[in-house]
Amino acid sequence: MPHVPDDVTQDFFTGRKTALVRFSINDSVVITDGPHKGRKGSVVVLRSIEPCVEFTVELGDQPYEDITVSQDSIMLLAENS
Repeated sequence: MPHVPDDVTQDFFTGRKTALVRFSINDSVVITDGPHKGRKGSVVVLRSIEPCVEFTVELGDQPYEDITVSQDSIMLLAENS
């Protein structure tokens, strides 16, 4: 897995969102592009920041699986979704 700087990783795990990394650990998201479009899940790992920001998302419905997805292919779910 590509190296992510310690300060960026710390921000991710403490819930601090930045202009570079717009999601943090356990954020509930919906996939907006690709073969899993429309599925919901939780952000569990910040995988890389270069050449693009990528996360592992744990999908919340069957078939349960962890997928790698770019930041531009997910959207934060509203609290009441």
